[in-house]
Amino acid sequence: MIENREHKIEHIVMSGGGLIMLPFYGYLRDSAKKGLWKLETIKTIYGTSAGAIMGMIICLNLEWDLLDNYIINRPWKHVFNINVEEVLSILTNKGLKNKDCLIKVFKPMFETKNVSLDITLKEFYEINHIDLHLFITEINTFTCIDVSHLTHPDWKLVDAVYISAAVPILFSPFYVENICYVDGGFLNNFPLLSCIHNEKCANENILPLDIDNEMQPIDTTTSLFELLLILFVYILQKLNNRSNYPQLENTVSIDFPSTSLRSINELIEDAGKREELIQHGASFVKSNTPTETTD
Repeated sequence: MIENREHKIEHIVMSGGGLIMLPFYGYLRDSAKKGLWKLETIKTIYGTSAGAIMGMIICLNLEWDLLDNYIINRPWKHVFNINVEEVLSILTNKGLKNKDCLIKVFKPMFETKNVSLDITLKEFYEINHIDLHLFITEINTFTCIDVSHLTHPDWKLVDAVYISAAVPILFSPFYVENICYVDGGFLNNFPLLSCIHNEKCANENILPLDIDNEMQPIDTTTSLFELLLILFVYILQKLNNRSNYPQLENTVSIDFPSTSLRSINELIEDAGKREELIQHGASFVKSNTPTETTD
């Protein structure tokens, strides 16, 4: 946990984990308000899936009060409602939702900052000067790819974020020049080692946010969707060998139950549930306000 320190946070790393995005947001919001980190000192953000989405939102530099109102009070059922046509076409589309769903999520935020939804990674970097690393999986060779303005400058930001979060079945895979890409969580769900390897910085300069999954047992009441999600999480855990991951002093590991249809529906329908998850993440911020670091 970050306390009074001489080292300022320059790098943020966020794991994937679906709805963990809301607790991550709560932690980042309250820790920023307490001076534990400042956007102007952030050099890089490394994120996979939910972490990629949150990394992009942080780079947009929106006011916390505006984000609170947007995340908590927007009627999300109009965005994530699944209709009969989507269910019937899942075999053709290879997923329930596609990029259009995330565009509906991002559009108001982008418009607030007068940023085009067609902005490239290079153009986005030129606005905020934060090196945003998004991790995706290339299916044919089953390799992890680190996408940034340095490696894929002409890729659209929205495309890269969508791919990183494209959980199979929930979201359709994305094709670039006939190459198939999906969620980056398969091979690098927590890109901490990538950050350490690339930045070669002091561990004290890194703020890692990770998910501590609480897996629910499978029983006769488990739906097909929930069974597939649980299997997906177990596959991620097997493919992502954490045995050689260092436990940094600043690491924030937030406990979170496995995602279910019920929990998703509750969050879509209930603003109070969304606020509750945000506050869960915020509770990991120590009550004492640290001494702010000097630039």
